[in-house]
Amino acid sequence: MSESSLRKKQVRDFLARCARGEVDEAFRLYVHPTFRHHNVHFPGDRESLRRAMIDSATAVPDKRLETHLVIEEGDLVTTLSRVSLGTKTMVLAHGF
Repeated sequence: MSESSLRKKQVRDFLARCARGEVDEAFRLYVHPTFRHHNVHFPGDRESLRRAMIDSATAVPDKRLETHLVIEEGDLVTTLSRVSLGTKTMVLAHGF
């Protein structure tokens, strides 16, 4: 497997695990301890995002995520996914 294919597979796995409620395992496998993010709804540290993802998984245990597109350019990976939260569906882009 090429390095590019591996990164794309890891990003898909991370998102799938988080959607299934396996947030701690996803973060253990893929998120560096000094990770910073840019989600405007939470402080930028790793723990705040991890906690928010756990809270989301608890609040919406039947969440479904379908990743439709994964694009890699250099060391950046972007995804386009459809997320269903009960009766609400949205399209999300994630950057890694």
